[in-house]
Amino acid sequence: MFWLLVLSLISQALAVVEFTSPEGGETFSVSGSTVTIPIEFKDDESFPSIADASNLVISLCTGPNGDISCSEIETTPPADLLSGSTYEYDASVLATFGRSGSYYLQIYSKYSGGYAIVYSDRFSLQSMTGTLTPSGSGSPPANDISMSNAQNAEISKSFTVPYTLQTGRTRYAPMQTQPSGTVSATGWTRRYPTSSVSYYSTLVPSPAVYSTITPGWDYSYTSAVNFATPAPYPSQNGGWYAASRRISRPFIQATTALQRRWAY
Repeated sequence: MFWLLVLSLISQALAVVEFTSPEGGETFSVSGSTVTIPIEFKDDESFPSIADASNLVISLCTGPNGDISCSEIETTPPADLLSGSTYEYDASVLATFGRSGSYYLQIYSKYSGGYAIVYSDRFSLQSMTGTLTPSGSGSPPANDISMSNAQNAEISKSFTVPYTLQTGRTRYAPMQTQPSGTVSATGWTRRYPTSSVSYYSTLVPSPAVYSTITPGWDYSYTSAVNFATPAPYPSQNGGWYAASRRISRPFIQATTALQRRWAY
């Protein structure tokens, strides 16, 4: 049950495709009879890799997250879009596709053992002449990842990589542990070495890390109820103190700057 829970969380968090363009809130206008949407994305370094996909299906979508309407723009192998370390494609959409308003992209990645569906942030298309009415606002729909057991087993290896060495948009934290036996330590020691930290100097369009997955416990523990009858008054339970202990005596600071002046 533990690993089933972990793998279900992983399937919700994996992104595979990380959009860098278009950014949320961008506007693209019709030129002639079409509008060009520059699409750029990269591998978020989680499993599976974009390069492992047999095909990528790029679609233009609109609608709220619970009622998505998409139309396919292009189907292509990932290698055909690869440019250096990123994937690029200029989508040409007819102005008659729909009306002006809010849209977003969907990329469907097909794998031998499953699939991944990822969405971009919402952007705006202007000067459109079609009849489809765009709708929806706010964050894009959640990603949809479905992988076979063999692939999920590969994903679980991510938990063995130290957190500070991970670079993907989804990070994997170690399992929370409990003390075993009697705690005899009287001080504390650092379990892991310190790591460096850096700060953004300007606003960025999207977070560097979308989610951290922490596995549930693969162990159980027992606890007991304290049946001792509590004393009837707080003062007898050690949780009481006299209000006078919290009162400070007022004082007057007799400096020239604080003296009250009267005008006649």
